[in-house]
Amino acid sequence: IELDPRLIAENDVSRLAMLGFSRMSLGVQDFDPDVQAAINRLQSFDLVESAVGEMRRVGVDDVSFDLLYGLPRQTAASFAATIEKTIALSPDRVAVFGYAHVPALLSRQKLIDEAALPTPELRADLAELADAALVGAGYRRVGFDHYAKPANSLARADLEGRLRRNFQGFTDDLAATTIGVGASAISHVEGLYAQNAKSLRDYYDAIAGGRLATARGVELSPREKLIGGAIQDLLCRSKADISGLLARLSPQEASAVCRRLDILEADGVIEWRGDNVTLANEARPLARIVAMALDPYENRASADSPLPLARAI
Repeated sequence: IELDPRLIAENDVSRLAMLGFSRMSLGVQDFDPDVQAAINRLQSFDLVESAVGEMRRVGVDDVSFDLLYGLPRQTAASFAATIEKTIALSPDRVAVFGYAHVPALLSRQKLIDEAALPTPELRADLAELADAALVGAGYRRVGFDHYAKPANSLARADLEGRLRRNFQGFTDDLAATTIGVGASAISHVEGLYAQNAKSLRDYYDAIAGGRLATARGVELSPREKLIGGAIQDLLCRSKADISGLLARLSPQEASAVCRRLDILEADGVIEWRGDNVTLANEARPLARIVAMALDPYENRASADSPLPLARAI
């Protein structure tokens, strides 16, 4: 379960533990007060430290932090301090996500000063900084944006080839079905995605009327499952056999995918040998660019060029 440190009331953690929640995640984002002020999310280090302490006290042995780079007013020095404080609190997992500024979709982001956002170059530097510090502190790099202590189940799943990625991130959960509860929640049943109504009013109206709150969904075709499988292999194991994928694409789509892969290989991002595409170890932060190159539906990239780096980091 994910918790907001600002909203944890007395005994909340112990009650959740008694209900069976064994992994708890805190949306930390950043510890720097100036950055917190810029995103209107004020939460002190002491507040987060207290929440972690309570989790450990009641026996929660899998504590996770979500951090964000690319936030307004972030600097290399301020983010390095955030990573240092994170390491000091010793969470079992750390996810380091890139902040996506999409005010057209999220109206609250219109309040953020775009001039204060880091440059694409600084975003890349922040991601590298976090990677070096966390790996140096003993965390295992999992995929391209997760880190876990070696004994954690996520690290073991990565080591044993059992890692999976879903719409929430990397996971060691092998369940074929995910049930989303609440407004905007996404459910996944084999080959089908469904999302609940985003607004609380629409969600409550549907539930009060005895109806499912599903607002939209998509059923994957056999071809889409095959494409998704190749992308899953690439993101989770850094390599994929693309022979089946290319065989199901039209000649034009297959040609476009191959041209994009040629460019990525020339840039040293991948190795392409026969039917196998392998992500270069130092290029793991660019995994999404390679995934996009494999996706014939990805129309934000031209047939001859992958997405710009700034959109993927």
